[in-house]
Amino acid sequence: MITVSPFGQINDAAGKSTSTHLITLQLASGVAVSLCDYGARVQSFSSPDKAGVLQNIVLGYPNIETYVQDTSYQGATCGRVANRIADGRFELNGKNIQLEQNEGLNHLHGGYCGVDKAVWAFETDEGANSVTFKLLCTEEHDGYPGNATLCVTYTLLTTGLRIEMKGKVDQGSVLNLVNHAYFNLSGDRSNTILDHELQVFASKFTPTDINNIPLGHCESVENTEFDFRKSRGLDSSDEVFSEEHRGYDTNFCIQQLKGENSNGNEVYPCAVLRHPESNRVLSVFSNMPGLQVYTGGYLDGALPIDEFDTQEESPLRYSGVALETQHYPNSVNQPNFPSPFLKANEEYCHIVEWRMDVY
Repeated sequence: MITVSPFGQINDAAGKSTSTHLITLQLASGVAVSLCDYGARVQSFSSPDKAGVLQNIVLGYPNIETYVQDTSYQGATCGRVANRIADGRFELNGKNIQLEQNEGLNHLHGGYCGVDKAVWAFETDEGANSVTFKLLCTEEHDGYPGNATLCVTYTLLTTGLRIEMKGKVDQGSVLNLVNHAYFNLSGDRSNTILDHELQVFASKFTPTDINNIPLGHCESVENTEFDFRKSRGLDSSDEVFSEEHRGYDTNFCIQQLKGENSNGNEVYPCAVLRHPESNRVLSVFSNMPGLQVYTGGYLDGALPIDEFDTQEESPLRYSGVALETQHYPNSVNQPNFPSPFLKANEEYCHIVEWRMDVY
């Protein structure tokens, strides 16, 4: 079942008003996901615990005004290039491309005009229990080479949610779209995710400099705080969760599991997130080479969710964990990393599946 409801108005700098919507996909079991056309994002995802109680397991806001103010990309599709580009620069066909630097010297998640800040067109498909969002990105708008036609399809299955992110460019360019949902399997955002257990199917990660830019190579996770090959508690490293480091914001190398020459649409296991109290389990599958694990160390609770009730605020530090399947950060500048570059009319296809279960 699919329902569409109004979600408020967005006003641009010129005063033009655009309507936004929530599209809810629901199963007979009551499992449901709500998507918003502002940023083609996940607003909520209701899933049962061991007793069959349905609760929302992602962070989200109940009104469009807070999404417009939010800087943590909650539930959004991010791009054209998600994650970080060092100095906002890269070279393409002998031409130096300079993008916005919206995180210190870095370009992050597509910059100030990223796709998370656009209102996407959408079409629903009752038979498939899916919605497809569509967007045209122009070079004049966001600074990336050429024009890109993007579409993101969410399909609610009995096993969970499947997301297909596709795109084409009209000249050589780059694409790396990411879904930036934050999970809290407890169903209560006032709880942190430090009692969750995580397993990541990667034996290597990409070490970074002080600006969180990868150094250009992969290192073994063995005997490091990044070793999640066996499931363990997220809070098992006091140093990582110190005031200095504020948790994980780390790219893991999934590519090794499927072979360097694999470039198809087959999905592979990336991670398993468990919540011992509710017994909820989230398994992440994807066809992308990397997985960014971000434990929400810079969520600050600064935004009132309801202007009439300022006691209810946006999520606090460590109240959600993002598991972002992706190309490696700064891969546009690292020839040793899997390439995010596209030729004209070549199709980009990023698939991620969130499979839900209880144990």
